[in-house]
Amino acid sequence: MGAYTLLPLILAVSATDNCESSMTFELSKDDASWASTLAYSCDDLGTNTVYVRASDGTNNGASTTAILTIQDNSAPTVSASNATVNLDGTGNYTLATSDISASATDNCTASPTIEMSKDQSTWASTLSYSCSDIGAQTVYVRASDGTNTSNSSSVTVTVQDATGPTFDAPSGSYALASGSVQVFFFQATNSSLADNCDDSGSITKQASKTGTDWGTATASVTYDCSEAGPQTIYVRATDSYGNVTTSSGTITISESAPTISSVSSGQTEVLGSDGTVTITASAYITATDDCSSAGNMTYEISETSGSGFATTFVADCADLGSKTFYFRVTDESSNVSAESSTSITIADQTAPVGSANANTIYLDAAGAATLIPDSFLTGLTGQLHGFGLIDHGDVVGRRDETGSPPSPWTAATWVRRPTSSGQRMRQATRRAN
Repeated sequence: MGAYTLLPLILAVSATDNCESSMTFELSKDDASWASTLAYSCDDLGTNTVYVRASDGTNNGASTTAILTIQDNSAPTVSASNATVNLDGTGNYTLATSDISASATDNCTASPTIEMSKDQSTWASTLSYSCSDIGAQTVYVRASDGTNTSNSSSVTVTVQDATGPTFDAPSGSYALASGSVQVFFFQATNSSLADNCDDSGSITKQASKTGTDWGTATASVTYDCSEAGPQTIYVRATDSYGNVTTSSGTITISESAPTISSVSSGQTEVLGSDGTVTITASAYITATDDCSSAGNMTYEISETSGSGFATTFVADCADLGSKTFYFRVTDESSNVSAESSTSITIADQTAPVGSANANTIYLDAAGAATLIPDSFLTGLTGQLHGFGLIDHGDVVGRRDETGSPPSPWTAATWVRRPTSSGQRMRQATRRAN
């Protein structure tokens, strides 16, 4: 490669001799070694001194010189192949000559310079492509040995987007409302959707409970009360070039606590004959819940906020008067409502019950005697606040602890006192009021 053989005739050499009309010419590069031809290669590019002499077969003539210029006028030969390249995660790709298997050979240069161009005007060793170049692109290729440049050839480079969208793994907690909650792709992935070439609005978003129904899945899934708790959700995003990214994660479907909507107020509970009354919590409050019906919730009452709750409260004489009670509701999932309170009046409207026995008392010398209720009242229930002595039908009053006069109990009491004719007995009717 890159060789040239110099002949004397190329130098248009001529000579004259006294005897011979035909002479032999020899060439030399150093005026020492002579030959009929000289060999040149790429190493001899440029100007070279050639020594020339003539011989008549008997005598050799004196040498003369000539300047020989060696040139390389052969352009490299270049070849390349069609190729397909994928944009990176930022939507860009830098094309190198190796991507199209470009190679070149030359007679003198071992490694010719290979260049590429999109328009045969601007040439470079690399070309840049982006999302706007997706599809088939013509690439022109040429090679240069520093002196000569080859004709350009062209190949087709197909630029494609093979990178799927990116997003965070699904997570989060979602509260049921009116028995259901709709979870969207964007919520589950924390609005993190991105793509190297498409904006989020151009990406198809899907969510699924099973990860097997992508043919019909939409951008959200709906959960109900039966699915409260941890759930696996599958999400998928597809860009406009068909690249798909699928992921899954655990989300929590939460159920809100019940809400007490009303509490009865201004109510009075009356103690029974045994001095107690049972207050039922469900009779005082109404409540709503996302997932539990009213009949399936537990209603509770307590005289103390934060503790002591039960479905009923038994009030007794120690609770008489206006008393504050606290209420709460628990749904089927053990979610407990906030407390509500109201005042209930505990009342005693039952009169004391007792009986009186006949008795005889004796006046002292001063004509006086002290009558004690215990001396004639038996079987008394309730607290006695007074009693009376009735003489000829007059009643001296008594009241129980409520301040109300109950039905009287009566018994005959004989009062004995001295008279001028001896003792005279006087009957008085004793009445406990």
